[in-house]
Amino acid sequence: SRKGKLDAVVVSGGEPTLLGDKFIELLKLLAASQPDCHVHVLSNARACCSLKFAKSIAEVGISNLSFGIPLYSADANRHDFIVQHSGAFDETISGIYNLARFGINIEIRIVLHKQTYKELKLLSQFIYNRMPYASHVAFMAMEHMGFVKKYWDILWINPRDYSNELYDSIRYLHRRGIHCSIYNLPYCLCSKSL
Repeated sequence: SRKGKLDAVVVSGGEPTLLGDKFIELLKLLAASQPDCHVHVLSNARACCSLKFAKSIAEVGISNLSFGIPLYSADANRHDFIVQHSGAFDETISGIYNLARFGINIEIRIVLHKQTYKELKLLSQFIYNRMPYASHVAFMAMEHMGFVKKYWDILWINPRDYSNELYDSIRYLHRRGIHCSIYNLPYCLCSKSL
């Protein structure tokens, strides 16, 4: 920050949009006190399937607002199984569309794990075909924290075992002009091609 001014703020949780009107109040406080700050919200975007709620976020008027939204699969049933909530995929996709409709930058976050790594290319194709406006796709190695600890044995996969799928997925998006990053993956485990 510079002289009390913040360059960026990440709003996370749990799920920050569950705060409803208090979430909107928080965004308004940020807009008033830090008008030039980049505000990045980590959210499943399910609450934004309400067009009214998505519009209320946009109407706050934060000039540099983005949402980082996890998408686990292009298959609704698999996504819903992973998040353990029926209908979550449809709500997330609707939320993404509503946020994009109001000009809010979208970052798609893909967590790399054993249950979905074989589908990475399909998910990349889905993102390109259904969300070509995504400003960024983050491929994220799994971290041993939160609910992951409980399901580590069914989720963990050695990063070397999905390096080909990761490379193909990133190459697919990169060639189509979608910016990609890899998070939480040690550099020594990345192939030279990545």
